[in-house]
Amino acid sequence: MTRRLGRLGASLATVGLVAAMATALGTGTAAAADIVYETGDLSYTCEYPLLGPGALTVHAKAIGPDSVASGSTATVRALEVVATVPSDVAGTLYDLAGVDGLRGFADADVIAAGGTLDSNTATDIRIAEQFYNPGTTYPPFPVAAHQDSGTFIPTATAGAAPGPLTISLDNAFTVRADFHFLNADPAWQEQAPFSCVLDGGQDAKLGSATIT
Repeated sequence: MTRRLGRLGASLATVGLVAAMATALGTGTAAAADIVYETGDLSYTCEYPLLGPGALTVHAKAIGPDSVASGSTATVRALEVVATVPSDVAGTLYDLAGVDGLRGFADADVIAAGGTLDSNTATDIRIAEQFYNPGTTYPPFPVAAHQDSGTFIPTATAGAAPGPLTISLDNAFTVRADFHFLNADPAWQEQAPFSCVLDGGQDAKLGSATIT
C-alpha cells in the first residue's frame, strides 16, 4: 500500500456519522425557544475500506425547540457532525494506503422516545471535500459533515402523554465516500459503502423537547 488515508476520517460519518442527526425538534409551539441539542463524544467501530475495523469518535449537534405541543411535528435543522479518526488509523491509511482526503455522504439511523418518526434514517448528510496533512506527525483527523439542501432529516411527531420527546442516534451509520489518493490517476476513487457501529454502553441521545 502507499500513503493515502488522512482524509478518510470524514466518514463519519458518521457520519456519521455519521449521523447523528435527529436532535433539534423543529416546530412545536409558537412560544418554544430554540436551543442547541448535542450528543457527547460517542465511540464507534468502523469497517474502513483498505484497512478493516478501526475506531471513530462522533459528536453531533443541531438546533431545535425546547418544547413541542402534543401531537405536533418537529424537525431538526442546522445539523453538524464531527467524526474524528484517531491518529493510529489516520496514520496507517496515509502511510500504507496513500489516502489523503475524502468526500461523500453519510446515512445515520435514528430513534425516538415519547413520539414517532416518519423514518428511522437520516440520509445524505454531506461530507465536504477534506484533506489530511500530517506533516512529520500523525494527529487525529477530524472530519466535518453537515446538513445541506439535499439532506433528509426525519420528522418527529410528539405523543399525547406529557413528558420528553427524545431523539437519539441508533446503532449505526453508513458512509458513501470517494477517497483521494496521493499520486494516483484518477486521484479521487469511489469506495464501497462502509458501516460504523456504535460501541456498547453509551447514551446516544441527541436531545429532548418537553411535550406540552
